[in-house]
Amino acid sequence: VNIFVDNGLLRNREAELVEMTFRDHFGMDLRVVDARAQFLLGIIYLNGFVDPPRPDAAAEWLRKAAEQGEPTGQSGLGDIYQHGWGVAQDLVTAARWYRKAAEGGYGPAYKGIRNIEILAAREQRRLATSRDQALAEVIREAEEEHARLLAASGRTAPGNAPRIEE
Repeated sequence: VNIFVDNGLLRNREAELVEMTFRDHFGMDLRVVDARAQFLLGIIYLNGFVDPPRPDAAAEWLRKAAEQGEPTGQSGLGDIYQHGWGVAQDLVTAARWYRKAAEGGYGPAYKGIRNIEILAAREQRRLATSRDQALAEVIREAEEEHARLLAASGRTAPGNAPRIEE
């Protein structure tokens, strides 16, 4: 069985002409897949047009559309991964799908890419702050331990020796 995926990027009625050409003129057993419909099913499951919303099913349908080159499906799958709806949150995978959608001409995917960049920058700042705080805490604890050991031994730290009056 030969498969033709209509991802919605052909001109008006061009998908029908492709299907007719391969079936009627070449006699091919052709299965037509409408990636736009798969995208719409994903949106239906995600946005609660079924009760209750099914983000896992949304992820499955959006993945099918995305893997067949449907740019809106690719961007939708980016959203799924960015927010962790029905899948484990994965910003790298989200960015990859947004990039594919943008390369496919889907302008709104650039917003998803920008969101990922903002989230990544925030995470880098958070990690740097956490690292700096942890380092300051280790230094403070080391200084306290050093002072405690000096006090226990009856010695003083350099620069803290008692002054001898003349």
